[in-house]
Amino acid sequence: MFLKMKNSRYFKATLTLIIISLLALISTYPAFSGHFFELSNDGGVHLARLESLYQAFNAGRAPSLINFIGFNNQGVAMNAMYPWITLLIYIIPRLIIDNPMLALAIGFWLMNFFTMANSIINPNRN
Repeated sequence: MFLKMKNSRYFKATLTLIIISLLALISTYPAFSGHFFELSNDGGVHLARLESLYQAFNAGRAPSLINFIGFNNQGVAMNAMYPWITLLIYIIPRLIIDNPMLALAIGFWLMNFFTMANSIINPNRN
């Protein structure tokens, strides 16, 4: 039975998903291994932007075009100039998990997983 399963299409797909999951974990873990996330000044701006989006969705509202988090709370049109819909991969784990660092790590894992899966999947394969 194991030999039959080993040659099956489902076994190959399952093995591929396991390998992709492990590679996504290996590529994500070093960034969070010290229990902190090192950021540049630009990274701090975008992390504040993520928090602003989280707060808007947590309050049940659509994000404002003007962010008042970051830049000494002066108000910057970050959400108006940068599309925020693609950041949902980081925001959804934050809405589910109360720990912002763990949610960010899960978002990075998801991004790595989907990137690797997209690079392997070939729709023209027979």
